[in-house]
Amino acid sequence: SDVAQVRTTAVEDGDCYVVTGEKKFITSGMTAHYFTTAVRTDPTKKGMDGISLLLIPGDLPGIERRKIETQGWWAGNTALINFEGVRVPKKYLIGKVGHGFRYIMQNFNHERWSAVVQCAAGCHLMIRESIK
Repeated sequence: SDVAQVRTTAVEDGDCYVVTGEKKFITSGMTAHYFTTAVRTDPTKKGMDGISLLLIPGDLPGIERRKIETQGWWAGNTALINFEGVRVPKKYLIGKVGHGFRYIMQNFNHERWSAVVQCAAGCHLMIRESIK
């Protein structure tokens, strides 16, 4: 996905953000208690600017979950999450307003190394098995 093109919005309203938008292909989305969500908090900025992270409790009014049927990952409970005017208290902001893209990129670096290790281990196993 293109993280810099986030369209889900979070508009400040008193002590809350009002979140509107959707997230697709969310692993464990049908059973998650919280959603770590990238939102656009500054609609005047484009691309990687103006993105923040919110930890959204899954039981707030205005959240709808729909299961997405996938191939090969049936236990993943993959879902489409729709946020319609969800009032999220400001205490659920992760880090600083507008720094969300930076935080996501830092996390991707860790995820990529994890994927590399898993691939290398799988290749190692296949080579060992093929020469038995």
